[in-house]
Amino acid sequence: MIEAGILDGDYAVIRRQDQADDGTIVVASIDGQATLKTLFRKKNRVELHAANPKYAPLVIVPPAQLRIEGVLTGVLRNLSSIR
Repeated sequence: MIEAGILDGDYAVIRRQDQADDGTIVVASIDGQATLKTLFRKKNRVELHAANPKYAPLVIVPPAQLRIEGVLTGVLRNLSSIR
């Protein structure tokens, strides 16, 4: 999530909820695997976009396969580990 300002070693602060607006960074569960991505709803699918241009969006069809577990509300960074 580099371009979202979330760096390696950061802690994501998540508020548990099962709904989210488009453009929100969410914890999404797909087939029991969790991921942190930006949510976009399209006509008959959901797309989850990484905040790193190296990774293509995950396209979920049908959208019912996706479960939103929570939304990102903040990031904690240990500044002593940055040198």
